[in-house]
Amino acid sequence: MSKIKLVKVLDNPYRDRNLNPTTDVKKADIKESIDQTGFWDNLLVRVRNNEMPDGTAIKDAVHLAELLDTGALDLDAAQFELAYGHHRIDVLREMNWEDMDVPVKYITDEKMIRIQAN
Repeated sequence: MSKIKLVKVLDNPYRDRNLNPTTDVKKADIKESIDQTGFWDNLLVRVRNNEMPDGTAIKDAVHLAELLDTGALDLDAAQFELAYGHHRIDVLREMNWEDMDVPVKYITDEKMIRIQAN
């Protein structure tokens, strides 16, 4: 897992919040759960467009792991796309969380679409 700032996390590029908005009822349930048992780190992100901040392509999961292990990927400079968990991240922002530990994975566009659909 990597500690990233919530302001660096963008929506899944395949989620349209106008067609599929988050709901206050679901967010209230999530907030109550977090208040009772804490946050379970159940979000997933990829580096925006699978590219380093300088535009260099991240080739695959192995390449991403190397970049993370060596510190070559500057997590403070990078932006991320949320695969799923839009209600959860909205609640964390409303609770004034600044950062969180979250898995950063290599996820293709096709999988981002599938994850969003599911």
